[in-house]
Amino acid sequence: MRAIAGNEWQQTYGRAFRSVFRGTDPFDQPIAESAPHRALLYPVPYLLQRGQFDALRTAAQDVGDDELCVSITEEFDALDGSQAGHWIINYWEHSEYRDLGRVGVLENAIYSPRGIWGVLISHEDHAIVGAKEQRFIDVLKTHFPEFSAARDEFLAYWSDVKARREADVSWLPSLLQHVYGGE
Repeated sequence: MRAIAGNEWQQTYGRAFRSVFRGTDPFDQPIAESAPHRALLYPVPYLLQRGQFDALRTAAQDVGDDELCVSITEEFDALDGSQAGHWIINYWEHSEYRDLGRVGVLENAIYSPRGIWGVLISHEDHAIVGAKEQRFIDVLKTHFPEFSAARDEFLAYWSDVKARREADVSWLPSLLQHVYGGE
């Protein structure tokens, strides 16, 4: 694992980030049009659990990645992440990922250094995935422990939050349309 400096991130990894993400808000259609294959993952705390991380590793390796980037998206200024924390992990060890300073307490993104897939993790226990290849999504779904119940549990959670706390969920239909299309 190594930290990525702001100028290196801007020149190399920032391009990869922007090829998958069009924004850093996990509630507002964050995936770029160039990554048309999408999924919603739930529950996902700020930090992927070991089984979730292993599923991501399996999917990424299946599409040819041998390393991943991690960025603290809460530290971005729009899509300019030059001042944010960024790391690259070469050996896919959950312990290296887990030990990254602020990743466990701030919204973050995990993405391909080649810009072919990305996972944007929210503070509300969900993640939005985008990929240029359907195969990445298929492998991730197969190996992600909670995938089969993710959408139903996510909707049940937000229904409960709306009912109990009168929360504004006006963003929800747009996000679901962004992930699932007309489904």
